[in-house]
Amino acid sequence: SLIGLIGGIYFNELVEALKKYFKYIFLIFIVIVVIASFFNFMMKLNTMKEVKRFSPSFFEMCNFIKENTPKNSSFMILYVSPFVYNCERKASWEIPDKPDIVLSNDINLVLERLKANGFTHVIVQKFALSGEKYSSMYPVEFVRFLMNNPEEFKNIYENGPPIEQCIQAGGCDGSVVYEVNYGS
Repeated sequence: SLIGLIGGIYFNELVEALKKYFKYIFLIFIVIVVIASFFNFMMKLNTMKEVKRFSPSFFEMCNFIKENTPKNSSFMILYVSPFVYNCERKASWEIPDKPDIVLSNDINLVLERLKANGFTHVIVQKFALSGEKYSSMYPVEFVRFLMNNPEEFKNIYENGPPIEQCIQAGGCDGSVVYEVNYGS
């Protein structure tokens, strides 16, 4: 039929044009992919720059610690490596006694385990608060335990919004430094 013949001619012309211009179409496609990849990479890089940047309040806390704590102080803190590097003090988080310290709510056991690990201070980073009992963050119950025992955990430094406001918000910028008082 006539429509099939005309369609076949146009299809044949289309195939010939694609053969003739395929290399140009392929090059245009490659250029588009490279440009799109570049812009995607730049967006990701800008996002990561924001994520990896430490808050000025972190450095303020480190300055306080360097000026107001003995060099042999030892801190229990979640993000150990940046703390050790910037605050120039010894620190740890992943210790075998962490469940006893973070979960027990028994003041005697907590103090005993902190002392056995040589901790002189506990730091709560307000951006890492969690409603879960045991996670890779600071359980809110543990933070409240520290707050409710001011004789044993003296708040010697705090920056950012008040800790209760941060708990309600699920985290915020700032830190609290507690000095551990083991008594006599």
